[in-house]
Amino acid sequence: MTSAIRLYLDEDVRPLLAAVLCERGYDAVSAVELGRIALSDADHFEFAASEGRMLLTFNIRDYVPLAAAAIRVKHDFAGLLVSDQIPCRELLRRVLRRLGSRQSLDVANTIIWLSDYR
Repeated sequence: MTSAIRLYLDEDVRPLLAAVLCERGYDAVSAVELGRIALSDADHFEFAASEGRMLLTFNIRDYVPLAAAAIRVKHDFAGLLVSDQIPCRELLRRVLRRLGSRQSLDVANTIIWLSDYR
């Protein structure tokens, strides 16, 4: 049996999203609430990987190459969830659609585009 997806929101994603997801029963934390501010993208990516958390970010330009490199060298991570910067309500809707469709093992070592969950 697979477990539910656990999320880590990088510091550009509003911490309110993590709070709302938690209220709905999901395991979500934000870099801001953990005090993980002004760290490199690589640090956030490694933290999420070490914690078994899928990373949610708007920073497609920097995180997609990090994830692609991890895939190439077979460095396990819990998945990367990327989105354009969209209003919080729409982001929540798309994240909920995504979380409702997969378990954690289905997304490990993958890059997922929230634009596919409109």
